Amino acid sequence: MLKRYGLSSAIVNSFDQELIEIARGKKPEIEKLIHRLMDGESVDKNSLSEIELKYYKTARVLLGHTVYSHLWLEA
Repeated sequence: MLKRYGLSSAIVNSFDQELIEIARGKKPEIEKLIHRLMDGESVDKNSLSEIELKYYKTARVLLGHTVYSHLWLEA
């Protein structure tokens, strides 16, 4: 989400391969999904892949659209 606003470095898990791929621009579909959510666009969660759904749910929590729950990825 912050990459959209120019963040080029952060303290993160440097062994998280998925995060590295996103930072290197190798997952544009995930970035596009997050940007759509940030812009307030409606997204049909039933049309998302399993991994996209996890990002969708995470973004909704971070954007304050839903309340965090310990089981949020499973619901």
